[in-house]
Amino acid sequence: MIFRTLALALPVALAATTASATTSDYLYLFGFDTSATAYSGTGSGTATNTGTTIVTDATRGSVASFDGSSYVTVNENVSEGAMATMSWGGWFNASAGTRYHGVLSADNGGFDRLMGIDTRGNPGRDPAWAAFNGSGVQDITSMTLDTWVHLVATYDGSKVQLFANGVLASEVTESWTAGTSMLSYFTIGANAVHNEYFTGLADDVFLFDRTLGESEVKSIYDNGFTTPAVPLPAGLPLLIAGLGGLAALRRRKG
Repeated sequence: MIFRTLALALPVALAATTASATTSDYLYLFGFDTSATAYSGTGSGTATNTGTTIVTDATRGSVASFDGSSYVTVNENVSEGAMATMSWGGWFNASAGTRYHGVLSADNGGFDRLMGIDTRGNPGRDPAWAAFNGSGVQDITSMTLDTWVHLVATYDGSKVQLFANGVLASEVTESWTAGTSMLSYFTIGANAVHNEYFTGLADDVFLFDRTLGESEVKSIYDNGFTTPAVPLPAGLPLLIAGLGGLAALRRRKG
């Protein structure tokens, strides 16, 4: 995970502010720093690891490595009936891809919510990054092996938007209906129900229970996730200034 932290300023008369909710109100953020199951955010689901390892990547530092049979399961229901609006995504780097490979999935058949590698969005074409929209496959961009790409899918109840590297790549009508049967959990690194496993790396995998706007997706792509600054007590800056003045006075007397 690449860390990006807001600078902590100490103005003389003002307390520090906190980061914008744009990048801090996620349910789950898996940074894959030391563990495949540790996450930050307001979600409370249990994450279970099946064979995923943490490795060091020259570009992104600590990342998750999936070997074509490993995955992480998160006990959070992202079906249309449970979470009408949502956004999920992350950084992905495929080292192999032939036909169908899930990177984020709640699919149990019927083109449920899923992002991954597929060939059905544009028949006859090589495998490409894609997502399901309820009735078929959205093919958003060709796939280059051993190359990092930032992928995001957003759902607002009427359409599915897919982004690649901060840019809107595809938008189609969302065709799920209330009560659509999906899994009551999601997986990272596989569409495990159909044995469609991912081989490659992942980093900063996230889930929001709302629809991210285009500018928010671009901000996450450009800047990553910010860490809120710690609010300072209202009188602390004045105290610091006073202590600094006292120290200077003592130096002059010495």
